[in-house]
Order: sequence, then C-alpha cells, then structure tokens
Amino acid sequence: MEKYLTQLHEDLIAAQRAEDDVVNDFDDNEASVESSLDEVERYVSGDIPTKKFGDTCGIQKIQFPPAEKLTEDQLLALCESIADLMWSWNIDIVLPKTLPLTKRYHFLTEVFDTEIVLVEHGHIGIELCDYEVSTCVFGEHCMCSMDEDELEAYEEEEELEELISLFLIYLEDKMAMNSEKLPLTYREDASPILESEKKTLQTLATWLNISLESFPDPSKLKASTVGRIANILLRIWDPTDELVFIFNQLEPHLRLEKLLEYYRCEIWFDSLGIMYFVPQPTPKLISPLDKLFEDNHELFKDIMDKEREKEEKDSDDDDSDDDDIELPF
Repeated sequence: MEKYLTQLHEDLIAAQRAEDDVVNDFDDNEASVESSLDEVERYVSGDIPTKKFGDTCGIQKIQFPPAEKLTEDQLLALCESIADLMWSWNIDIVLPKTLPLTKRYHFLTEVFDTEIVLVEHGHIGIELCDYEVSTCVFGEHCMCSMDEDELEAYEEEEELEELISLFLIYLEDKMAMNSEKLPLTYREDASPILESEKKTLQTLATWLNISLESFPDPSKLKASTVGRIANILLRIWDPTDELVFIFNQLEPHLRLEKLLEYYRCEIWFDSLGIMYFVPQPTPKLISPLDKLFEDNHELFKDIMDKEREKEEKDSDDDDSDDDDIELPF
C-alpha cells in the first residue's frame, strides 16, 4: 500500500494546474480586468459549461483507497494533497472544522465525480450544507447546528482561513513571477565575495520580491497550513533536489522556520545566475543550510538510513513497471 500511496501522491502533484495556466489575480492591467469581468458575466448567465473534476485533472475517484484501509497519517496526507490539487484549479470546498477525518476524506474524494464550473479568475466554492439540521449531510457536525458562541468562534476561524487563502494566492503568484529565476543553483566552493560585490548583496527574499513581513505568525497556524506555505517556498529548488527531500522530513513548523532563515540569507549572483553565500566564519565556506544539518545530524542520519532501507526493499519487491501499479484494494 505504501508504494501505491507514494505513486498516488506523485500523480496528485502532477495533476495540479500548470503555473503557466494560472491567472495572476493581483494583475490589474486592463486586459486582465476585462477578462475577469467577461468571465463573471458568462458565469452569471450560465454560459460556462460544467465538467467532472476527475476528467479535468485526470484523477478518478476509484484511484483512492477506502478510508478503512488507511492510517490516520495516510488519510491526513491524502486530504492535504487533494486540497492542494483543488486549490491549483481554483476550487475550494467548505467543510466543518469538527468533521472527522474519514468523513473529510469522503467528501474530498467525492469532488472527483462532481460536475464543476472551472474559472480562470477567483475561486469556485463547493458548499454542501443546506442549512437544515435534520437533513444536512454533515449531521451533528454541521455549522447550522451551532449556538451563537460556537458560530462566532467558527466565523472568526473562517475569517482567518480566508486571510490565509489570500496569502497563499499572493505567495503562489510571487513564485509564478519568479519562474525564470528558478530553480536555484549555488556553489559550495565559492570564493570570498569581493568588496565591490558586497554592494549588490541582498537577501534571497528581496531578490525574489517576497515580503517576509507579510507572513502570518506560524504559531497560530495548523501544521497542515504551515506545511502548505513551506511547500510553496521549497519551489526554489528542483522537486528532485535532495534538499527538498531533506526539508520534507522535518516537522512542518521546523521546516518553515528553517526555510525562512534561508530566505533571510544575504546572497550575491554572478553573471551566470549562480548564487553565492556570504562566507561563514569557519575554515570552510559553507552554505547556511549546513548549519541545519549540523544541528540535526542524528535526525538526518536516521532519515537517510531509513530511506536507504526503503529503496532496497522497494528494489527487492519491484518485479513490475513502477508506472503500472495495480490498485492494492
């Protein structure tokens, strides 16, 4: 099952809408505004055709294992991957925060069989609550069954979620606009930066035109939200880069903390676009990431040992083509 889930997660990432097809909602040029208004008119008049989401993204509901076959961690990971996929296609679904994980998984996978209007601007929300407690699909977890205090707390959380959604759009747009600069390349054996070069030193965040001051306080966010922010920041590297694998082994809050430290590092770029770090106060010139490895040496050693064992096991068990994995359920 683990091998199948790894492939499924890779398929979900591959099915995300290509960044080149994503419209920048913060672009206020005349053509973009006209396109947005035209789409609103076609949406209101019902001229935009619906299409089953699974047919649009290429992922079908049958590909998802039954909830009872999955652990809690596996369910949570799939729910987050599905949410990321939907978000890339400008789709969001409103689910109660108190909804059990198995039910959340059920409603998210149902979306792949749902006819949906796809838009280029803004987001399409899927709302399943009909505001009638006796018939609501969410049962006792429905928002319409809350008392006044519960509803107020829920609305405050919803407002925070909306702010986070807007921030994620901002971050996605920034990464899309930096696509020509990425992935990053740096030299570990770089020679010391000259005095004349120090004039052009800047933080990585500044070079990418990302305002770190606009980031929400990670301590107030769920691990899943922090993970989504960190995953966007990881796009400065190629997805197959070892650094991406290593960062993904860290707990989400620690992952984001170390990434933000990295984005605050002062750097210099040569004419070839190779990134140089300010020399560290050690005998050897090292990148700021080496400090992360030094501080967590045992953790990373254990991670790499387990990954090596996993690869060896997969190699022994793999008698068929990886691209043709049968459903294990």
